[in-house]
Amino acid sequence: MTDYEIYVFLLCLIVFVMLAGLSAFCIYTIAKLTLRLIKSGIDDEILVADYNKKRENAKKIKYIKIADSVFSALFCLIFISLFISSLMVQCTQEDTGRSDFTTFRVVQTGSMAKKHEKNEYLFENELDDQI
Repeated sequence: MTDYEIYVFLLCLIVFVMLAGLSAFCIYTIAKLTLRLIKSGIDDEILVADYNKKRENAKKIKYIKIADSVFSALFCLIFISLFISSLMVQCTQEDTGRSDFTTFRVVQTGSMAKKHEKNEYLFENELDDQI
């Protein structure tokens, strides 16, 4: 290793050790102050008030979660029933194209009628239902 590489390595090592020491000192100071607050009981009233507020909110949140689950289940059941009924109508429908049930269908428009001249595959296989 050259002198410059050794210098850079030592400099990085010193900076790393200093930052690690500073971080450890900050963590130690925060832990010491937190323990002092716990022993003195200064925040006990605030903690009890927060605990009681969370218990009250937990009941409300429980009802909201139940309502959300019920709404989601109903929504899914509606879409599943629509999908199954549409499939049943599609599979049992006669070739006349008429049905007593309303279903979602694809409508062919004039934009589907034009074939590009260079697309030989459409002309060879007589495919007229392309977009």
